[in-house]
Amino acid sequence: MERFKNDPEGKLFLKKYLEDKGYQVDIPTNPYSCFDLVASKNGKAFVFELKMRNCDSREYGDSIVELDKIKNLKLLDFEKGTKSYIVNFFTDCFHVHPIDTYCDI
Repeated sequence: MERFKNDPEGKLFLKKYLEDKGYQVDIPTNPYSCFDLVASKNGKAFVFELKMRNCDSREYGDSIVELDKIKNLKLLDFEKGTKSYIVNFFTDCFHVHPIDTYCDI
């Protein structure tokens, strides 16, 4: 997998990936949003926070997210019933995992 040149490229990749799986996807226009993408399917909403990594997944296979973002996403899940995910784009692959799980790739 080639490294994306910027965050918008990663967002567009994930948007198309999810749409191909039948999700309706929106990218928030608010630059201060605690997430990068929202998708819905079968009446359920999912939010995604994307992280671009400049390394191979075998180098640092963990997930680094700011504590404030984790708190805000968990609050959003609690208040709105969404399910939040972290998406790590490495130079060799991408990985998606729920915000409330430990990730070790």
